[in-house]
Amino acid sequence: MQLLDEQLATVTRLAKDNELPDAILTESGLKITPLDAAVPDRAQALIDQTSQLLPRIKITELLMDVDDWTGFSRHFTHLKDGAEAKDRTLLLSAILGDAINLGLTKMAESSPGLTYAKLSWLQAWHIRDETYSAALAELVNHQYRHAFAAHWGDGTTSSSDGQRFRAGGRARAPGTSTRSTVASRDGCSIPISPTSTRRSAPAW
Repeated sequence: MQLLDEQLATVTRLAKDNELPDAILTESGLKITPLDAAVPDRAQALIDQTSQLLPRIKITELLMDVDDWTGFSRHFTHLKDGAEAKDRTLLLSAILGDAINLGLTKMAESSPGLTYAKLSWLQAWHIRDETYSAALAELVNHQYRHAFAAHWGDGTTSSSDGQRFRAGGRARAPGTSTRSTVASRDGCSIPISPTSTRRSAPAW
């Protein structure tokens, strides 16, 4: 306790004299200088080498490849009859609009052949809280089964976060704005678990 009191006294003195290392005390509060990202030269060289090996493709093409490997898009079923989306390109474009915080309007404007009306209709009928959760489970389980994933652990722990998605619904006006981290009635927070964990997908 004595050591803590001494350290607090030191911090108080430095703060009064504006001598805190990498920090300043203003009327609005304490501001700390962010740390620079320290990447060893050998690691950066490996990053550059790996990047050069990756093919240069469009992100939509990558989504198509991932869906071919995992079949995650089959979980985005129709709200009434449970049918899969007939237009996979349209479905993945709507999902991409969520993922990159672009929104349906801008996605339609930047994608030849797509319209806001088509994207909005598909989002309302096929994209919901439960379809996102099931599709994410499919992706996580596929990653879990990949041999390379074992380098990050045995599947008993995860690095998890929450991501906000604008799920559709017939009683709402979907796709009118972009994703937000603030809770709202027309969105859902989906737990994201990218490492060393398994999430069971429902057998639909």
